[in-house]
Amino acid sequence: MSREDDRINDRTSPLYRFTYEEVLKAVKRRGCVLQYVKDQTPELCLEAVKQNGHALQFVKEQTPEICLAAVERNVHAIYCVKYEYLDVVKLF
Repeated sequence: MSREDDRINDRTSPLYRFTYEEVLKAVKRRGCVLQYVKDQTPELCLEAVKQNGHALQFVKEQTPEICLAAVERNVHAIYCVKYEYLDVVKLF
């Protein structure tokens, strides 16, 4: 585990400001890091669910595209899809 991962995962560390690029890199490596991101963008959320479909549970503003990407990555992510987008992710 890298030093960057330690900073992200350490909930007791003092607040540290990450740049957008650092956050993007982190969610690409470990999608569930999204749970610690206050200012989520659609791009960050999409990258997070592409890496780990279960990261959908931490997405504050779901979109059809994000939900579809999450379910394509992991079918069990369908349990986190908002009701209004269920028709979009019916793959089977």
